[in-house]
Amino acid sequence: MGGIGALFGGIRAVVDTDEEVLIPGPGRPNYAMVVEAAAARPLRYPLRAENHYFPDVDEIEAMLTARTRALVINNSPSNPLGT
Repeated sequence: MGGIGALFGGIRAVVDTDEEVLIPGPGRPNYAMVVEAAAARPLRYPLRAENHYFPDVDEIEAMLTARTRALVINNSPSNPLGT
């Protein structure tokens, strides 16, 4: 298995049904699919052009709830934004 299998295993290890995982938006569609396959809810945190597509910590912090269990951070330079 590749990266998606590893991501699924990691997500599945830390989430239960209906818990939340924050994923980048825009981001690879596979991130949402992996979270949904783990029976959790993907919530996209915005990557904005005016911030050079880097995550805003304050926006992410505002999205956190008691059901948030994980945060996916995309570090690949071409998936999909190149930042």
